[in-house]
Amino acid sequence: MTVNTASATFDIPTLDRLRSEVDGLLAALDSDDGAEVWRDRLIAEAFFKRSDPVYLKHRELPFVLAQWRDLSSWAAVRRPEEIKVRAFNPTTDTHGYYLNRTVLQTCMDDQAFIFDSLHTLLEGMDLTPLRCIHPILGMQRDEEGVVLAVDPVPEGVEGAAGFESMMHFELPRLDPAQLEGIEAAVLGRLRKVQAVVADHDAMQARARWLASHLGEYTVTGTTEYYREVSRVQKFFHWLAADNYVFVGYAEFVRVPSGDSPCTLQAQSLLGQGRLAAE
Repeated sequence: MTVNTASATFDIPTLDRLRSEVDGLLAALDSDDGAEVWRDRLIAEAFFKRSDPVYLKHRELPFVLAQWRDLSSWAAVRRPEEIKVRAFNPTTDTHGYYLNRTVLQTCMDDQAFIFDSLHTLLEGMDLTPLRCIHPILGMQRDEEGVVLAVDPVPEGVEGAAGFESMMHFELPRLDPAQLEGIEAAVLGRLRKVQAVVADHDAMQARARWLASHLGEYTVTGTTEYYREVSRVQKFFHWLAADNYVFVGYAEFVRVPSGDSPCTLQAQSLLGQGRLAAE
C-alpha cells in the first residue's frame, strides 16, 4: 500500500503505521464472504492511494473505508456514457459513516477537463472544496453497466478506453434543500465537457477544412478581399494547431431575403451546440 505524501511530511514511523493500518483494513475485506467485497476492496485501494497522510491521520480509518465502500456500491452500475452525480450529507444509518460536511461524488468515463471544469464551477458557486480526491480506475463493465473487474492503478494515458474518473469532493455542510440544485449544476457542466471532448476531433477537422477551402468562396475579386481571406485562413490554421479549445461549432447559410439573414444548419452542430439541440 502506497500513501500519497505530497501534501505533508511525516516521520517514518507515522507513515509506516498508516500504511500498516490501511493494509490491515483492506486485508480484512479479503476474508469477508460478501459477493461484492472484491469490488469494494479495489475501489477503496484506489482512493486510499490517492489520500494524503493528513487526510488519513485525522480520521478514523474504519469510517474512511466505509466511505469508499459506500461509493463503491453507488458506482457498481453505470450505463455506457452515463454520468453519475450525487450530493449528500452522510449519515451512519444511510451511508455507513458520518461526516460533518456535504459530499459530492461523480463517476464517468475519464477524459480531459472534467476535474478543472468542476472545480471552477464549485468555486463560482462559492462552494470551495475542503477536500478533493480524484483517482482514475481501470473498469470493466458488462452490457448493463455492472462492474466485472477493477484496476485501482491502471497504466495508460488520460481518457484511455476503460478508464473511469471518480471524484470525491467534501464541501461545507449544506442545507439538504440545496443538494438537488448542486447535482443538476454539476451534471449540466459535465455533460457540456463530455460533448466538447467527444466532438473535439470533428471540430478541429472543420477548422482545418475552412482553412484550406475558404478561398473557394469568392464574393469579389479585389486584392483586398483575397488578402482578408488569407488572414482568416491563417487564423483557422492557428486555431486548429492545438492553440484553442473548441467549445462548439455551427454553420449558417446566408439568405438574401427573409426575416432572418442567416439560416442555421442543424446537421452541422458539434460540441455544446449539438448538446443544446438534443
